[in-house]
Amino acid sequence: MSESQKDLKKELKRNLRGVGSATVESLVKKLSALPYDRMLLITDVSFALATTNLRTAVEMLKAAPDVSRLIDASDVRVWAEVGKRLSATSAESAASFFQSSAAILEELPEATRSPVLRLINKQAALSANTAIESFKSSPGIIDSISCAASVEQILTICLELARHSVKHSYDLFISAPQVLSQIETHANEQARSLIDRALVLTSSFAFRSGGTAAEFFGELPTVLIGADRASVDKLFDITESYLD
Repeated sequence: MSESQKDLKKELKRNLRGVGSATVESLVKKLSALPYDRMLLITDVSFALATTNLRTAVEMLKAAPDVSRLIDASDVRVWAEVGKRLSATSAESAASFFQSSAAILEELPEATRSPVLRLINKQAALSANTAIESFKSSPGIIDSISCAASVEQILTICLELARHSVKHSYDLFISAPQVLSQIETHANEQARSLIDRALVLTSSFAFRSGGTAAEFFGELPTVLIGADRASVDKLFDITESYLD
């Protein structure tokens, strides 16, 4: 064992009192393979977490090497913050989050990992269950939306909604594939530009009136399917003017 590994082992034993030697040895092997700055970040956050929940801290350390290869340092901090917030409500939820993180993040397109983590971090501040459900559902939801630009817009809208209402952010996120699919299936060849305009207006609702954005978004298929484009554009213009 190298000197750096010995130092790491001492730090783990000092900060994770009550954790068995075999677990500590395993953590030393995993963590020592990381770049020094990443290892320092992970141990600092986990040691702070250990003061309130030892089990959660250990699960974080176990998962961290696999997770850290999928996201950058700033997102590792967000990931750790999610677990910390979940542990304040339920140690079981926090442990489950850390245990499943690497597999779920790996399923997500690289460009969506950061916004998904920021979304669930915001949700976790108010509802552990909602945050966990959003995280576990995210690969399937994102895979079901064919346009990367739409995915980006949906995540931005949901993050803004989460500042006002965790429930509405979850409702819109979960419903997005079905709503967009209905519009794409029943609209004409202008479906793409119609969806773009609808998402811009949904975003305006989110930033200006909070949770009503989810209600507006959910009604889009009913209003748009079968309507002529000129009428839809006029309706959107009027709606936008009321928001202003």
